Amino acid sequence: MLFDRLRERASGALALYKLRACASVGRSPRVRGRLWIHGDGEITIGDRVFFDGELAPIELYAWAGASIVIGDDSYLGGGTSFEATSSITLGARTHLGGFCRLMDNHFHPVVGDRHVRPAPRPVVVEDDVIMGARTIVLAGARVERGARVDAGTVLKRAKRPTSEQQQ
Repeated sequence: MLFDRLRERASGALALYKLRACASVGRSPRVRGRLWIHGDGEITIGDRVFFDGELAPIELYAWAGASIVIGDDSYLGGGTSFEATSSITLGARTHLGGFCRLMDNHFHPVVGDRHVRPAPRPVVVEDDVIMGARTIVLAGARVERGARVDAGTVLKRAKRPTSEQQQ
């Protein structure tokens, strides 16, 4: 019993150490494995967020002036990557499977001058969303509350929950 409490405290201290670059961290975060935090932007972590980077590192990159917000009770699977040049918001109780990628900028156009960076468009994932592994959420996408996203899906617009998912 005492050993369990000591291990829990040590785990909590390690999580806070790994999240030290964040602007704010809620209560009881958990970090398993590797977590990489880069950039000069602002990252806000809610309460009881679980970063499961045991199989592959999780990466959060907020460029200068950008923000990443992760809501309470969320889960990020290994290999998940966020890259924000403006803003990415992840709602409460959201579950991201392994190797999901969220980015608010395409970084270069497909045709024309590839050195010109397009304007960023915010990404919003609302509360209670479940995303399967290897889902990609592109600039300007909005995933509405309660949506279930199949593995390997690429989202570039709004994703609304179907009537079956709302039950």
